[in-house]
Amino acid sequence: MKLRKLLPAITAALLAVTMTVTASADVIWEPYESDFYQKYQEDAEHFYNARQFVSEVDVDIYDEPYKNVIDTIKAGTPQYVSLALTDDDGVRWGSFGYANGSLHRDVWICLDGMSLVYDSTEFIKDHEGEFTAYNGELSGDSFEGKTVYKWKYPGSSEVTAADYFPEDFENYFDRVYTDKHGSWGYIGYMMGERDVWIYLDDPTNPAPEKLADILSQTEIVTLPPEKSAPVSEEAVDHNSENPTVEDKTAAYLPAVILAVSAAAIAAVCLAIFGRKKKSDSE
Repeated sequence: MKLRKLLPAITAALLAVTMTVTASADVIWEPYESDFYQKYQEDAEHFYNARQFVSEVDVDIYDEPYKNVIDTIKAGTPQYVSLALTDDDGVRWGSFGYANGSLHRDVWICLDGMSLVYDSTEFIKDHEGEFTAYNGELSGDSFEGKTVYKWKYPGSSEVTAADYFPEDFENYFDRVYTDKHGSWGYIGYMMGERDVWIYLDDPTNPAPEKLADILSQTEIVTLPPEKSAPVSEEAVDHNSENPTVEDKTAAYLPAVILAVSAAAIAAVCLAIFGRKKKSDSE
């Protein structure tokens, strides 16, 4: 097979993999293999943008609620949770994708006794009625070749570089909030990005002078737990080695592995058929 005939197939395969990875970011995450989840699925609260919870004491990680303890979240370590539900005993549980070495599975933690880390969802609730419509504050500005920075919520000390923002990202703003620091534009959803706030006064600066007091904050802002954690006598502790919990989910791991594999296969094919073409020409 000549190289020029192989290239379209390779390109199509890589495109399909890329679309799979992108689409996976927009799919509702669910622990389908959990019997506990299947029982309470209809009442589960899904977090399209995972929310963080933190505790002042160590929190056990279960393979299923009340069952085997497989790990521990250390006190003060925020943990992302993808969904929450309440069982028949009134105990609230959170689930997320867990990765530790070769172990990848859906796990559970008891949210009772844990504090919710303040985020955009809570900010919007707290400031209902204070938002205005976007009015072209960034019109005419060029962001080509520049990095745009996103904030967890207006007044948050957390700022990160956007993975990717299209040139016309201002078209995605659906509300604006103005405080003593300036104006903030909110993007509810854009190409996989959710709950994004942009500092409209200086969107390409990760440390604007006006926000010096915000950036100097170091403490995590939390909401107090609604009730204390229950004591379980049923759980079996299998956490003998006490491995470290990674502060992320493994939800996209299969798609990432697929993408890397496809890229590797494409590279090998190009190398083999490239050499063959060269040999034929000689």
